[in-house]
Amino acid sequence: SKHLNLVDEGANNGLEPLLTFMKNFEGDPYQVVWAKPEKVAHLPITNDFTPPGALPLVQFEINGHPVKFILDTGGDRLYIDEGVASELGIQAIAKRQSSYAYTGGKAVEEPLGVARTVTMGDVTLKNVPVIMAKWKSFVGKDHSDGVLTTQILKQFLSTVDYDNNRITFRERTETGRHQVFNQFDRKPPYQIP
Repeated sequence: SKHLNLVDEGANNGLEPLLTFMKNFEGDPYQVVWAKPEKVAHLPITNDFTPPGALPLVQFEINGHPVKFILDTGGDRLYIDEGVASELGIQAIAKRQSSYAYTGGKAVEEPLGVARTVTMGDVTLKNVPVIMAKWKSFVGKDHSDGVLTTQILKQFLSTVDYDNNRITFRERTETGRHQVFNQFDRKPPYQIP
């Protein structure tokens, strides 16, 4: 990414901030560090997410500090409130404009930064790209600190365990795949509430 350039800067469709972010990003993103040799981690879900429209709420650590996030697989990168990001020492590398349903379609500025560590139970991700937003001003200051998204989940073989109220992360290997199928008595999971 350090050597990429926009072909036509006049028609970049908002890609310049992303390119700036990529060029200024140091090291490899999403470095996975397991705490135990089994390479399995569990992240408890702290709320009742069975009612219609309810999203799972989880607690974990960013840069060694506890945070409370909702799980929303519709998002891409880790999405964190700007004020919380500032408290955790996350600095902006670039800024972009985006619009969302929760902003009523209004375009908002979003700084892009990097969390040193994201620790979810017995697994830590290092060098994690984040999007910073005025999240709490839209959802309320006591709701959550941000959104745990697909980009985090896809680093693992992730499953939502409804019976045990937790998210389980496994290494994306053949061993991890076998662990998933063994969890379900060697049958693919089929029941989703």
